[in-house]
Amino acid sequence: MDITLVYFVYGLAFFSMGLAMLMESNRSPLLAQARILRPLAFFGFVHGSHEWLEMFLDKSDWLVFQDPMLVNWLRIGVLSLSFASLGLFGVLALQPQRRLTWHATLWMFGGIGFYIAIIILISVILWASHIDPFVHADALVRYFVAVPGAVLAGIALLRQASQAYSQERPRLAQMLRWAAIGFLLYSLTQAVVPPTDAIPGNLLNTASFTAAFGFPVQIVRAFLAVIITISLIRATQFVDEERQRQLLTAQQERLEALEVVQEELLRREALREELLRHTVKTQEEERARIARELHDEMAQILTGFTLHLAALCDYACDHPEVENQVEHLKSLSQQMSQSLYRLVHDLRPLHQGHAGAGAHLLAAARPRARCAGSSRARARRSCRTPASSPRGRSSPGPGRAPARRRASRRGRA
Repeated sequence: MDITLVYFVYGLAFFSMGLAMLMESNRSPLLAQARILRPLAFFGFVHGSHEWLEMFLDKSDWLVFQDPMLVNWLRIGVLSLSFASLGLFGVLALQPQRRLTWHATLWMFGGIGFYIAIIILISVILWASHIDPFVHADALVRYFVAVPGAVLAGIALLRQASQAYSQERPRLAQMLRWAAIGFLLYSLTQAVVPPTDAIPGNLLNTASFTAAFGFPVQIVRAFLAVIITISLIRATQFVDEERQRQLLTAQQERLEALEVVQEELLRREALREELLRHTVKTQEEERARIARELHDEMAQILTGFTLHLAALCDYACDHPEVENQVEHLKSLSQQMSQSLYRLVHDLRPLHQGHAGAGAHLLAAARPRARCAGSSRARARRSCRTPASSPRGRSSPGPGRAPARRRASRRGRA
């Protein structure tokens, strides 16, 4: 029976599994940690290459090897290395929390290499006299490396399946369980070795299996390889779906958090605007109060002061020094009125127009200033009037001056 296609599918299945596990190891560890998946990926690549090498060895007319012994040693070495990495995957998966140091890793790989070397050495020593010692080396590697490695991988996947069930991930657990069953059955097929002279190879071998079932054991191995690969790829797909759901959930939570932050910012902005509005309102009210007090009190006091200065000017006509001081005080009073106007104008609320308290204060101050100016002018004219006019009119008597002053006051009033 031509099993070239079987070898091709066999190798392709494990090679695809190695590629899927390698890709999964570079993602977030939802299926397993990267240090656990990499030995499994290495097993897929190496064991797939071993089956393709078997295919070329079976078809010797496709490729002629100059040194067949070297090729056989290479085949045995690749087979041993692939199942050693599978056993390493099982050991690491059964102890996922234990971190291996560099020294422990070196000791582990050294022990595995020494174990494989002892098996090959024993096979060479015991069956050196046989025509094909590589058949016996192949049988020992499958007995002491392949079978334990596949069993460890199956047990590790069963444990991961139970953990997935406990985490309420039933689909992932189902796929891992199928892969575990595949590895356990695959370990049984590795006990079917090429025919040897020793037990159990002389009883259970590839020839006896083909005679009993009518097809070679490589078909069963290829079928189990396909089952294992499909199960693990489906497991990675389920894990990727979980990863996408987690990403969507994280994005949704992030959007909700951003909305909460935005609402909080809007609330704080509204509070800040309200506080600013209250502050401005309070300031405007205080400014209006100060301007009103200045207008009601200071302006009245200043107006009374100006009127008293105007009245004082009537009594200072005969004293130039006093009159000059009164004029100076009137100038200062006018400056104080202007300063008070500017102050009231600056203190008026911003929402008022130009006709605020300052404008009313100025309007109130200007008539008084005009009244004071007219009184001053009349006082000066009265002071400058001679005792007797050219027309012979007599000067006013002492009794008329108080009457004139009273009339002046009544006019100003």
